[in-house]
Amino acid sequence: MTCGWMTMPYGFFMAGQPGEIAIPVPSYLIVHPKGTVLFDSGLEKRLQNQDEVKETLGVFGDFTGIKFLPGEDVSERLKAFGQDPEKIDFLVNS
Repeated sequence: MTCGWMTMPYGFFMAGQPGEIAIPVPSYLIVHPKGTVLFDSGLEKRLQNQDEVKETLGVFGDFTGIKFLPGEDVSERLKAFGQDPEKIDFLVNS
């Protein structure tokens, strides 16, 4: 599931390269006989408000663009797939 996008200088990933790169913020739902796992929980919901980006991310917010619309948070994405967010057994954040 894609739960928003971040835009950063391309040079952060490839030294000396100009421009920007858009990076998806993924989250993965794993349904297993021993339990349901959410691997990565996406962006913090308050980042949907651009005024909160700098406050939340600090200096990182100076060079990071966030595209994170209502309905893209992990809870809404899970519901769209028919998964109750309250029924996640394990959370793994990488």
